[in-house]
Formats: sequence, C-alpha cells, structure tokens
Amino acid sequence: MHAEIQAILHILRSAWRVALRERRLWLYALFVGLAIGSGFASATLQVLGGDPTQQAAALVPLLQTEGGTTAAELWQTARTNGTAATGGLLAFGAAALALVGVFIWLIVLSTNALLLAGAALARGEKIPRDLRRRAHARSWPTLAILILFRIAGAAVLIAWGVILRYAIAVPTTAGTIAGVIGFIVAVLALTVLHLATPLALIETTVTRRRVGDAIRRTFAHLNAHRLLALKFSVALSAANILFLLVWSVGGLLVVLPFVFLGGVAVQTGTETLYIVAMISGLTVLTIVALTTAAIYVLFLTNAWTQFALRLNDDRTTDA
Repeated sequence: MHAEIQAILHILRSAWRVALRERRLWLYALFVGLAIGSGFASATLQVLGGDPTQQAAALVPLLQTEGGTTAAELWQTARTNGTAATGGLLAFGAAALALVGVFIWLIVLSTNALLLAGAALARGEKIPRDLRRRAHARSWPTLAILILFRIAGAAVLIAWGVILRYAIAVPTTAGTIAGVIGFIVAVLALTVLHLATPLALIETTVTRRRVGDAIRRTFAHLNAHRLLALKFSVALSAANILFLLVWSVGGLLVVLPFVFLGGVAVQTGTETLYIVAMISGLTVLTIVALTTAAIYVLFLTNAWTQFALRLNDDRTTDA
C-alpha cells in the first residue's frame, strides 16, 4: 500500500510539473475541462446537481430561452409570422448547431492533443510536431467514447432523479432508505464512469484501439486495479477541492484592489475611475481564472495519462 501511495504521489508531482512547464498546451486544456473529470468528486457534484455542464446545457437558445419558451413554441410562432420569420429561425438554428459542432470538435481535438502530448512526455519523448494532425486522426473514436459515456451518465442521473422524487413524495422510512441507497449507487456508478472515461480515451487515442475493444480493456483494467483506481480518484478529488479553494481565494485577492478603487470612485463621484476599475478588475480576473483553469486541467489530464500508462502493460505507441 505504501508503494501504491508513493506511485500516486509521483504521478501527481510529475503531472504538476508538466502543467506548469508546458504552456503551449494551456489553450487545449481550456476545452478538455468539459471532457474529463477527477472521478469521485466530479461524480458527487453531478449527483448533487452541481455539474457545470448541466447548467450550461440550459443556456442553449434552441432548447429553452430565458423566458422559458421552448424550441417547438418558437417554431410555431415563426410559422405564424410567415416565411421570413421561419427562414430567420432556421438560419439561426443552423448557425447555433454549427457553433455547437465547432465547440464539440475543439473539445475532441484538444482532448486527443493533451493525451498524445502527455503520453510522449511520460515516455521521455518530445511532443510531436504534428500533434494536431495526430489528434485529428483519432477524433471519431474519441467522440464515440465521449458520447457513449455521457449517455450512460445521463441514464444514471435520470434514474437518480426518479428515486429522489420518490423519496421526497414518500416521506417514510422506505422513501428515506431508497433515497440514501439511490444516492450511494448513483455516486458509485458515476465515479466508475468518470474513472473509465479518460482510460478509454487513452486506449483509443494513444494505443489506437477500436472503441469496443478500448471499453472492454478499460473495464478489465478497472476491475483488476479497482482499489488503486479508487485511491487515485480520491487523490485527484482532493486536488480538485484544493484547486477550487485556491481558485476562489486567489480570485478574491485579485479582485479586492479593483473593488477598493471602485469604492473610492463611488465616494468621490468619479465615474471614469469606477468604469476603469471595474473593466480592469474583470479583465484581470478573467485572465487569472482562465490561466489557473488551464493549468489545473492540464495537470488532471496528464495525471490520468500517466496513470493509464502504468495500468496498461501493452504500451503500443501511435504511428
């Protein structure tokens, strides 16, 4: 057990050095944050309703507008107003779908790029110059893995929602027991999915296996090394909590001087100073937040890559 802990700490230290050193990978990391989680902590947040990707889905205009208007209602209104309104809505819908498609493609490309770069660095090699081409070459398997695991995760959350509604509607011992058991099962199921996702992605991207074979090998690895995988997930979850704490405190410290200037501007009635302070504060906060997020996601992805390579005895390189 001591050797396992030492191995995990070694991976975390190595991944942290990579995250700080490889600044050229930070832009990729900003998109990968939506694809790979820390494991136990990410699963618990999802079950508790704190998953940021779920919140973001509600902002898609075609699904629901700010006032609660659904896509079907928008379509009916457009048809009532004539051809021009219908055409305008179709054009808006096509543009929105294209934007979503580009965003998904960037997530896939960035995920592959970080996995391939992390595998090369873990082997003591240089990052390939044609990293983007290699990442693009494995885009479809990665997309398939992400879709399959997202569907599985959505099914778990739907089942948990049904159990939770039952527990609330039936305020009895049976309802409480069902809610507690449902919560535990949902967290465990999503934890497994969060553990399996990066491992399966590495199987398809780095070792270039077919999707079905990659998934089978991933769950075989998790079954054979379930305690080690759980320990690694807990370690990453602790790092996740620490990151959120540092991110929050750091953001507050960054903003405080600008808030002070804004307060001075209000007291003195200097509108220009107030505007400059607010814009400057938001700009600096955004830069710090994005940079910190990129470093952490690069650390997280590289840690998963190194962990997967340790589990995988067959380290077939990508051609």
